Amino acid sequence: DDVKINTRMVVADQIFGDYLFAAGAHGLAHFVVRTGEPAYVYQFAYVPTAQRGKVKGVGHGREIPFVFGLKGYAAFPRLAARIEKGTSGKDRAMIALVETYWTNFAKTGDPNGKGLPHWPVVTTKANHTLIFADDTKAVAGFHKRRLGLAYKAWSKQTGMPAP
Repeated sequence: DDVKINTRMVVADQIFGDYLFAAGAHGLAHFVVRTGEPAYVYQFAYVPTAQRGKVKGVGHGREIPFVFGLKGYAAFPRLAARIEKGTSGKDRAMIALVETYWTNFAKTGDPNGKGLPHWPVVTTKANHTLIFADDTKAVAGFHKRRLGLAYKAWSKQTGMPAP
């Protein structure tokens, strides 16, 4: 019974995440692209070293500490020391990667830069997602079938086409 409940919870979490976050991000990106502006979509799937084996996946908003890095904790010395101690070299590399993408985007409107895995712009013909993970890379057609169900439901309910 516990296995069935856990499996159901995992499936429910995945459906909730796909419908609320992934489909919403991709749908919004496609609406932006239709206006002639560039759009970039990502999935943050990196689990910090200290949390591996303790958490199942990455929840909404868990990329925020990687966007702003460890400097933001300086005002809280005890917390900063604890976080600093539990941050691996691999975690620091991910922080540097994410900070660089966000800084590039803020400066130029394009997150890409020298030495970074290429983050493709979303187009009306190609749906790319940059997956932040141990091996950060762009994936074409990310969750295409699952997100297609959300888009179909959206179109049916609103009468507006979705990607």
